[in-house]
Amino acid sequence: MSPHRCAGYAAPSVPKEPYVAHCITGALRSFAEPRVFGSIKESFIDSFSSRSRVFVVVSFDCRVGTVDVLNSSAPVTPCYKDYSVRDLHRALAYVGADYFEAVNNNQPPPAVKCDAAPDVQRYPGYYYQQEKTRRCFEAVERFERESGECFDWVVRMRPDDFWKARVPHASSLPRSMVHTGQVWPWFVPLQYWDQTNFSAVEDHFLAAPRALADTAFRLSLDGWYDCRPAEEYEKRCPSKMIHFYTGPSALMM
Repeated sequence: MSPHRCAGYAAPSVPKEPYVAHCITGALRSFAEPRVFGSIKESFIDSFSSRSRVFVVVSFDCRVGTVDVLNSSAPVTPCYKDYSVRDLHRALAYVGADYFEAVNNNQPPPAVKCDAAPDVQRYPGYYYQQEKTRRCFEAVERFERESGECFDWVVRMRPDDFWKARVPHASSLPRSMVHTGQVWPWFVPLQYWDQTNFSAVEDHFLAAPRALADTAFRLSLDGWYDCRPAEEYEKRCPSKMIHFYTGPSALMM
C-alpha cells in the first residue's frame, strides 16, 4: 500500500488557525453529561483552534475485563449506562462530531504468544483503548483522502474527561514533538483526572503535529504485540522519558 499523501505533512509556516482533527476515543461513561461534553467543546476544541473536525470512536460501558479473559468461566459484567440515545445524540451534536463509530468491547483482544516474553502481562483494557484510537486515526486518514486536505494537528482525548479551563491555542505549541500531559506541566490542573500518573503513551491526552501523527497514533497499539523480554519491555515510560523526540528513526521513546 502506498504511503498516505498526508503522512509527514507539515505546513511551510505556522498557520494562524491550524486545521485540527480531534479524536475522542474510549468508553462513553460520563460523556453525555452536559458539563462534560460542554467542557470538551468549549475548553478544548474551540480553544485549540477554530478550524477543526471531530471524530468519535467509543464503546458503551460494558466490556470484557482482565478477569474474564484469564478465567473463561467468569460471567461477562452486565452492561449499565445512565444515559439515553437522545442524550448521546445531544452530546455528539454539541461537540460537532463529523464521524461516529461504536466499537464492541465484548470480544477478547487478539492473543499474543511470545516465547521471548511469556511473563509480560497484557491488559485487555489497554488494547481496547488503543484499538479505538487506531480506528479513529484511520477515519482521519480517510477524511483527508476524500477531502484532499491535510490536517496540521491530530489530537486524541477521552470522552469522559471534564476540562476545567481553556487549553492554549495550537499555534503556540512546538511542532517538533508529540505533546502529552507530562510535556505540558500545567496540563494536569486543567482537567478532572488531576491525580493521573501521566506517561508518554498517553491514555488521557495526546496532540501530534501531522508530520508525527502516523508514528504516534500507531505506536501505542504496536505495544500490544511487543515480544521483547520483560526486562526490556516497559509498560509505562519512566518519568524522565516524557517526550517523543524526532530523530533518525522518526520517533524514539
